Amino acid sequence: MSPNFFNFLFAFYSFYRFEYLII
Repeated sequence: MSPNFFNFLFAFYSFYRFEYLII
């Protein structure tokens, strides 16, 4: 697993949490 993939996953998770927090 490359760090780039992990970084992308973390960004996606953060965005999902942010959206969930607002709604």
